[in-house]
Amino acid sequence: MLRVLLVLAGLLAIAVVLWASWRIDRRLFAGTLVAVLIGALMFGLGFWHSREQAQVELPADAVSLTLEQSRGMEIGIRIQGRMTNHSEYALARVKARVTLQQCPEATGCETVGEDIIHLRQHVPAGSSYPYSQMLNLSSDLLGDNAQWQVEPLSVIGFAMTERTRH
Repeated sequence: MLRVLLVLAGLLAIAVVLWASWRIDRRLFAGTLVAVLIGALMFGLGFWHSREQAQVELPADAVSLTLEQSRGMEIGIRIQGRMTNHSEYALARVKARVTLQQCPEATGCETVGEDIIHLRQHVPAGSSYPYSQMLNLSSDLLGDNAQWQVEPLSVIGFAMTERTRH
């Protein structure tokens, strides 16, 4: 609904500018009309080509996330790893759960921290790209026996499998 109101407000503003330019000078009106038509053409072409950016939901196993490094910082923990795309579509964004566990030798592992990360990165089909993300976890949780688990929760990809240039 807000988009419709925004478009109507834009059309009203254009109409007011064209009417005012008509009242002032016919040459000014012609120049303003040409500028409005060029803008409308560019807007229409952008809208037409935006369909190539349609997104589809992919299964969580379409991507694998590895964690290569974690560093405690003043504002949290920075993790770095690789995101590998196993699907036929290019990736747009991945939502994943990162779990930090402490595993003493004598007992089993205990979860001490968990955070959700959102990776917004274009990864072509079959490619692997690095990622770096801050976690909202205290750096005091890092220890000698820390183990990480990174689990993809949802994966969104671009519907077009290949890029076209016009």
